[in-house]
Amino acid sequence: MSGEIGVAKPDAAVWHALSYRLRAEPADCLFFDDKRVNVDAAAEAGIQGALWSSAAEARVRIEEFLAERGGS
Repeated sequence: MSGEIGVAKPDAAVWHALSYRLRAEPADCLFFDDKRVNVDAAAEAGIQGALWSSAAEARVRIEEFLAERGGS
C-alpha cells in the first residue's frame, strides 16, 4: 500500500489511508508491528497498536480487543 500512496509508516498519512480503505474508524482497528515507532504513530492516529512478539501473544491481544468492543 505504501508504494501506491507514496508514504510509509510511521507517516500519519498511512493511518488515514488505512482507515479510508478499510472504511473503518481508527478506534476500530488494531495494528501490530515489531517497531515501537510505528506502534506509537498508529496510536497517535487513534489506532490501537501492539508490539509484535508472537502469534500466541497476538491472539490474546486480538481477543482482548474484540471483548472490549463487545464482539468475539
